[in-house]
Amino acid sequence: MPLDSAWIKDKLHLDKKPDLKLLLDKGFILSDSNLLQENKNCASTEREEREKRGRAEERENTMLVFNCWRDVLGHKRANLDAKRKKEIRTALSLGYSSDELQQAIIGCSKSDFHMGVNDRGQKYDSINLIFRDADQIDKFIMIATNGGAKAGRQSMVGKLSSSAIDGFVDEQSVIEVVAHG
Repeated sequence: MPLDSAWIKDKLHLDKKPDLKLLLDKGFILSDSNLLQENKNCASTEREEREKRGRAEERENTMLVFNCWRDVLGHKRANLDAKRKKEIRTALSLGYSSDELQQAIIGCSKSDFHMGVNDRGQKYDSINLIFRDADQIDKFIMIATNGGAKAGRQSMVGKLSSSAIDGFVDEQSVIEVVAHG
């Protein structure tokens, strides 16, 4: 609305021109500078609200991932300290969803090697290890979706062995046919 007393008188069907100073002082109308400030405050408040929602969502996702790690891998007495928060938040900042990070944790739980079936009998299941980098996260997600590391290796060996055997049988058949004519 323009700060023009004649325009206001006309639009509001007043008998006389209004006292703009009184209307400004009482807050019924805002000057251009007040409007600009109010818009800045509104934009600032909206930005702060978005940031607050983002932080709340990040806290919630961090807790979901941490609780999954604690429950799936059996770290019942573990606490969410600053280092673990940082590892999870870094993984989230790489673009992984909390569901994908939970899949990575499940993948680690399906890896015999990481669960201690290795030459040292040592479990390798820390949050730091699981979320070390994108390649590591992707590897564990793949294990989760492919049924486990041990099963994946065995099926690959099985496929190689059966194809190698098929190739050997075919060569033997050719040798026998040529030899016996």
